[in-house]
Amino acid sequence: MCQQGICNEEILKEMIYEKEYECPLCKTKFKQKAVKSSKNKLLDIDFDLNARYEKVNPLYYEVVVCEVCGFAQLNKRSEMPTLAEASLLKEKIAANFLGRKYSTYYTAQEAIDRYKLALLNAIVRNATEGEKAYIALKLAWVYREIGDSEEEKRFLGEALKSFLNAYQREGFPIFELQEEVVAYLIAALSYQLENYKQAIKWIQMVLKNPNTSPKLKDRCFSLKAMVSEKEKELKQLEEQNKL
Repeated sequence: MCQQGICNEEILKEMIYEKEYECPLCKTKFKQKAVKSSKNKLLDIDFDLNARYEKVNPLYYEVVVCEVCGFAQLNKRSEMPTLAEASLLKEKIAANFLGRKYSTYYTAQEAIDRYKLALLNAIVRNATEGEKAYIALKLAWVYREIGDSEEEKRFLGEALKSFLNAYQREGFPIFELQEEVVAYLIAALSYQLENYKQAIKWIQMVLKNPNTSPKLKDRCFSLKAMVSEKEKELKQLEEQNKL
């Protein structure tokens, strides 16, 4: 498996291909790299649904960026900016953008830069809470890969806040995430941010949802056991402190 985006060049040549785009802001035509998913074997999935692959981490290639004007969005988002959104992006981002030049194959730091640019674009055009949550979660996962736990936790917090808002105010799915999956993510992120009471609340919601798959239920039971273990440790610590 590649570490922090660093792979054997032959592997990268085999796994990466290019797609053509036209920037909706400045009309620059450019090529965006993407990963051949059919050749990328899934190895494991973290409890918060971060997937780990054998050859290339697709996370690094999920943001489309115009290196000329700074327009950026997730490649899963097919909608183009409205006239009002485009006006905001031109005023707030393109007018101050000094350009970017990324490596042939993106490093972890370049992936982080691309996600932050996508998040900034989303904020400027007043994107949905669900979209902002999705970007922040992906960004946190990249920070996890490079071992930056502080920044990982910061963006997990941003993702949790936006997912909570999205669940209460917006429709589903959020990209490919159905309601029960978003609820599970809220539980998983709450656990990581040590809000165990909130984690249990959302685990129970997922388990009661008739659309929850057997596989997601199994993840809920595993997460519930993790929460119980943490609560047990905290109780033992409190008892020791009383002595």
